[in-house]
Amino acid sequence: MVRRNTPTTTTTAPNSPMSASSSTTRLHGGGMGIGLGGSDPWSATLDSEYKAMDLAFETFINELTKIQLAAFKKWNELGKARLDLEATIKECSNQSQDQIELNVGGSVFKTTKATLLSEKESFFWAMLHSGHWKPDERGQYFVDRSPAVF
Repeated sequence: MVRRNTPTTTTTAPNSPMSASSSTTRLHGGGMGIGLGGSDPWSATLDSEYKAMDLAFETFINELTKIQLAAFKKWNELGKARLDLEATIKECSNQSQDQIELNVGGSVFKTTKATLLSEKESFFWAMLHSGHWKPDERGQYFVDRSPAVF
């Protein structure tokens, strides 16, 4: 059976060597007791070392908390950057799917459908909205004009 370190309080006789206080806290583990708060030189050393360890532990916890907060902040920044990147990828993907090839007098020009539809009442706006202008077998829209003037 494993014995855990548990603090217990014991009361000592008024004239005993450990009577500096009416009770002394002892840690029991493995059958050995370490007195804290007593008047012997070992107790003072142990108290001093305990306080130093306690301060070191508290400093460690504070530094660890700072590191955790910095990590969470960076995690949130990376999450936001990831969402921004995903939105950009989606936008680019939509644009690439929305690309149109125009065959103007034998020269191929590439653009997006959004660009051609950006000016209402334009030639391309009317042609694309009419539903009669269809791409050929290569997926190109033919425009019977000179590419030099286009």
